[in-house]
Amino acid sequence: MRKVSLSLGLTLLAALFSLSVAAQSLVPVELKTQVDTKAAKVGDKLTAVTTVDLKNGGKVVLPKGSKLTGEVDAVTASAAKNTPATLSITFSQAVKPKGQTVALRGGIASVASGGSDDSEYSAFEVSISPAAGGGTQLTDPEGNFKLENGRRVQLSLSTASGAALGTADKP
Repeated sequence: MRKVSLSLGLTLLAALFSLSVAAQSLVPVELKTQVDTKAAKVGDKLTAVTTVDLKNGGKVVLPKGSKLTGEVDAVTASAAKNTPATLSITFSQAVKPKGQTVALRGGIASVASGGSDDSEYSAFEVSISPAAGGGTQLTDPEGNFKLENGRRVQLSLSTASGAALGTADKP
């Protein structure tokens, strides 16, 4: 009996500290680290900050201002003009403003145009496709590219177990 109640208690405790929700979520963020195909190296860390609350069932599961961390998984700089450059990135963790850590996985789904209205998301000048490990690969067939500090992007994220985080508030 004691073993069962301990197991049940741990299961309930785990449920309290995990995000259990539906499918893939689009999360608007602002990059806080510049990444450039000319200079990036595998293992380089990236950070981004959520620009809106992410909710599930009306409850905020990832507040505005949460810090997300990611990593460069692969990079190929363009050797000459009109040769492709690629960059694979996976985001794996969020830290809420009050310090709670959330394991997640995903990558860049779209990039803001960079004009005066950053609410317009597009494929930027690069194509975006899924990559191994739950991240994404960005490719520019014409050469090197960079995503600047402050650039707004949308991340396609799920929990580490593959469930969606929730839905983003409108900015």
